[in-house]
Order: sequence, then structure tokens, then C-alpha cells
Amino acid sequence: LFGKGSTGGVVNQVSKQPFLMNQHEVNATVGTGGMKRITGDFNFQTGQDSAFRINALAHDASNWGSQQKKIGVAPSFRWGIGTRNEFSVGLYHLDSRGRSTYNHPWFIRDGVIVPTLRARDYYGFDNDKLNTKATYATLAHTYRFDNGGELKTQLRHGRYERDLWASVIRFGTTHGAPTTIDNWGPDTIITRSPKGRLGTSDLTQLQSDYSNKFNWGGRQHHIMAGVDLYYDKSKRNNNFAGPASTLTTTVGQPNPHQWHDDLRPDPTYNKFDASDFGIYAQDTMSLTEQLKLVAGLRFDRFKGSYDTVATTAANGAVTPGYSFSKSQSLWSQRVADLYAQQTAGGPARQPLAPLAPVIADDLAYQASDKRQQDATYWRDAFTPMPEVAGLATGRAVAAHRCHRISAALPDALHARLREAATRADIGWPDLLTALTALYCQRMAAADSTVLGIPFMGRLGT
Repeated sequence: LFGKGSTGGVVNQVSKQPFLMNQHEVNATVGTGGMKRITGDFNFQTGQDSAFRINALAHDASNWGSQQKKIGVAPSFRWGIGTRNEFSVGLYHLDSRGRSTYNHPWFIRDGVIVPTLRARDYYGFDNDKLNTKATYATLAHTYRFDNGGELKTQLRHGRYERDLWASVIRFGTTHGAPTTIDNWGPDTIITRSPKGRLGTSDLTQLQSDYSNKFNWGGRQHHIMAGVDLYYDKSKRNNNFAGPASTLTTTVGQPNPHQWHDDLRPDPTYNKFDASDFGIYAQDTMSLTEQLKLVAGLRFDRFKGSYDTVATTAANGAVTPGYSFSKSQSLWSQRVADLYAQQTAGGPARQPLAPLAPVIADDLAYQASDKRQQDATYWRDAFTPMPEVAGLATGRAVAAHRCHRISAALPDALHARLREAATRADIGWPDLLTALTALYCQRMAAADSTVLGIPFMGRLGT
């Protein structure tokens, strides 16, 4: 419930982290619109508990005029992996340069939008641009307590830039008459009006979060508490368009390769500064296996100031500049039943479906032609019966009884499994199952192996 961007909870700024293995991957992609893209992901284990990783990107696409080029690199170093004190430091840089299709005009008939121009057609100028740049550095530390708790602290500082100069596409006349939904066509004139926006933001974020699980009063509690600091220094000019061009084209001539001079003066900026300090605590208590109660409290102290510059409209009207600032302290308390109605008067919770229709459905299937068809299909599919390899000699057959053995995984093995599972974006039990399958395949000297795993399937139709 709480944390930076509080509606979604604690901020989740996770990128590709270095891991304890040498592994490298390069991908190349070619697509329509002249798209060419290559990415590289290189991970080097530099020590017993340290690793270095670098990701790189190059992207180029003409997009029938709305071209886009991207260059990116993200190196990071991580040490103390899996130990009590784990550190990481990383840099991210992405430079994007291109042209955007700012808009396409449309008509409305009977309350329904009627599209006109093809999405791929570009009618802007060759020196239109949408250039963005993002650069930030991150320093993180994780401290692991003996009781299973973790304290994660992360500091990030970055700069984000945007430079937009685009063409607003509009219909002119068609054969000298106003353009309508009924007469527009390849000869319809296209006009372009400039749209310009500039912006730079310098952001600094510091966040520290503690999490742990406890059994209090016979119930499990998942405790989260943290503090975050945020500072934003930005400047904007959302009306940096300049004079309009008199050059036109037609619907039938997209991407006309025209150029209009940039006669804009040096930009002036509106400025915005904001800071925030927040502290929160949250407890998720398990009432039953299906029901959890979440309760938390958060305090924020924020301050913001906004300064605008005087502007002069095309008709000579002057809008004077002004300054505004505000600061406030806010308490936010929340309690949630994870499975209760979210709002009063909302839809009531539906009860579980009764078992009788499921049983009736199965009985109907047993007496149906579909069951005979299914049985025939599978008998044909397994005739002749394929060889089933097992760990023992001879043909593997189903056992009349099963044996169950459980054992606790060593801490070191569990840590390596979690590390590899995180890298593969799967749960560590799934990874352990896959490793078991590989072991069985190797020991049985088989080309492939199939593991039977129980799971909850959908009942009924």
C-alpha cells in the first residue's frame, strides 16, 4: 500500500543485475520499416561473490519517414552476492533520436471516428525531431539479518531530456473546396503547423526499505517499513513552436522530403522544484489461508515551487510571469481486507460453484460418444507403445504405491537456485524441477525425458 508511487506500493526499480556465472548473449533483429536492432548482454563472474554485467543496444529504423535511432549502454558491478552485505553500482544511458508522426486528422460520422490517413504515412518535415535522453546512476546496498529480515537501500540520480519539434497534420482544401468526409482523397492538401516542446529534469531519489516475516499471536505477519527522499528540479517550455511553414503536400504524397528553417529564438523556461520526505510502516497479517489483513501508516512532507516566464501571443497579448509554491504535511492511514468488497455497494463476492454440476458433467462425458472418440485417438497415438526409459534397467512401468522423501536444501544450494531462477525469470521450484528432469535424462541415457507433475486443472466445461 505504501512507498514511492504509493498506489502501487514500494517502488520497484529492478534492472538486469550481475550474477555468478559467465554468460553472454547477442540478439539481432531485422523488421519492416527498415528496422535493424542489435542487443548484447554480457555477464562476467569476477570473483567468488562478485560479477560485472554490461548491456548494450543499437537500433535504427526508417519507419517510412518516422525514423528512429537509439544507442544505449548499461554497465553494472555487484559484489557480496548472497552474503550479509551486498552492494551494486550501475549506470544507465539511452540516447534516442528520431522524427515522430505527431497526429493524423480524422472525421466523425454518426458519433463514430472515421480514420483517414494510413498509420505508416509520414507527412512531416525532414528536420522534425523527437530526441530524448536518459542518464542515471544507481548505488544499492542490501543488508541481511540473521532472522531473515532484509534492509535494502538505493540511491539514484539522473537527468532526463526531451526535445520535440513536430508537425501537426491537418487537411487543407480539396480541389479548392473545404475538405469533408465525402470529398477527401489523394489530391487533398496537407498543411503542417509546428509543435515544439523542451524539457529537462534532474531527479534524485533515496529509498530504504526493511522487510521481514514474523509469527505473532499464532499468525504470520509480513512487515514492511521504510523511508524515502525525493528531489526534482525541472525546466519546461511547452510552447516552443516558432512560425508556421507555408509548405504543403497532398494525401497522395507522404514523406515529401521537405525542410523548414528553424527560426525560433533561444528558449525561455518555466521552472519547477519539488521535494518530498516520506516514512511508512505496513503489516500484512494472515487471518486464514485465503484472507489477509493489510494495515499501514504513512507520513509525507512535500514542498513544491513553480515559476513561469512572461509570454507574448501571436496577437501581441502579454501574459505576465508568476510564481507559486506550496508545502504540506500529510498522514495517510489505510486498512484493507484483501478479499473483501473494495467499495460499499459494489458487487457481492460470488460463492464457490457447487460440486454437483462438476460430477454431473463427468458422468455425462463417461456415457458420451466424445469419450469413445478420445479413447480411440489415444490408443492409436500410442500404438505401438513407445519405449519408456527409467533410472532402473528394463521397461519403466507405473508403480502400485509411491514413496515420498523430503530433505532441506543446503543454504548455499538454495542461494544459487534463487540466483539462477531470478536470472531466468522463473520460480526456483520450477528451476529445480527442470534440473531434476535433466538429471533423469542423463542417468537414463535418453534423448528426452518427461516428468509427471501434479497441478490444479480446470474442472467442468
